[in-house]
Amino acid sequence: MLGAYQSLAKSVGLATTEVVKLSTQFFRQGKTAEEAFQLTETAAKLAKIAAIDATEAADYLTSALNGFNLSADKAV
Repeated sequence: MLGAYQSLAKSVGLATTEVVKLSTQFFRQGKTAEEAFQLTETAAKLAKIAAIDATEAADYLTSALNGFNLSADKAV
């Protein structure tokens, strides 16, 4: 998984530690490894596009998913 997170970090321009921190948020919500990676990828992209903190992007994403009762694969 670390290799996938490093690759993701490089592609979106975030530090690997920041990407791993994002995934930890999703794991704490009880997400599977696959869901956590999907959500981490989406939150990382959201953070870069919106020019906001990655943790803040994860919070917004979580709120939207919960509010609309969507699964991780529908996050994008």
